[in-house]
Amino acid sequence: MSPTFFEGWQHLLPRIADAAVRGAVVLLAALALTHLLRRRSAATRHAVWVGAITAQLLLLVLGIAGPRWRVSHRVRVPIRESIAPPR
Repeated sequence: MSPTFFEGWQHLLPRIADAAVRGAVVLLAALALTHLLRRRSAATRHAVWVGAITAQLLLLVLGIAGPRWRVSHRVRVPIRESIAPPR
């Protein structure tokens, strides 16, 4: 890979990593759900996995193409010397 190729995709790496973490949570939830549904039909458990993989792919697409939420930092307010009301 050339350095220009990596530099062109470098801004997407945090979004892809974020989608991967969220996708792992979705897959862990699907694993727990299929464990709870172990006495149900295989079609039901299969539907859970299909839904989880679809959700993971959607998270990836939305993580790349969707808007980024920016949380502003708190503004530091100086604390008054005394907490008693002024006279």
